[in-house]
Amino acid sequence: MDDATMPPGLVCGINATITEAVKSLTEVTRYANGGNPFDVPRMLLYRLGDAIDSLSQISRIVALHYREEGRAEHDLTSYLQPRQERARTAAPDESDRAFLAGLLGRPQTEPDETGMYLWGKSIADHSGTEPQEITMQAVLYALSSQPDEDLSYSLGDLQGPRRELALQLLPLLAQKEGVEEPVRA
Repeated sequence: MDDATMPPGLVCGINATITEAVKSLTEVTRYANGGNPFDVPRMLLYRLGDAIDSLSQISRIVALHYREEGRAEHDLTSYLQPRQERARTAAPDESDRAFLAGLLGRPQTEPDETGMYLWGKSIADHSGTEPQEITMQAVLYALSSQPDEDLSYSLGDLQGPRRELALQLLPLLAQKEGVEEPVRA
């Protein structure tokens, strides 16, 4: 069963869901990098919630498919990693506080057994061009998942050098996907 190919409809559903989540996450990076201060918290949380919901739904759909194919329930439960799952409306816990303190460069006030403080500090210490890198990665994933998509929508938020680089990469992405002609934006 591990070698079985996934049904084409399910592959399309995964691709569409990932593209939708990537678009939401790309908007998160845009709002996080500037904009109306009133809109930032609202739009960040809306779009993060949209991405989480999309990915959570496709996880359930994929698990349902394998459940129907006879995969053992204990395997599926293990793969879904339920111990990591927390409701996004749950109260922040100590690992959340430690991660935020690390991201913001605050001193570590309590022992951090989860390593989240150091992870947050490491991310903040190496964040020179990260928003642009994240945006580019998101665009590349969106483009590679749907090579025939209307790119004016996918690339609509990109400006300047990032847009130019994404356009230069289109022929390579089209080759990877087996498309004869590069898609034009």
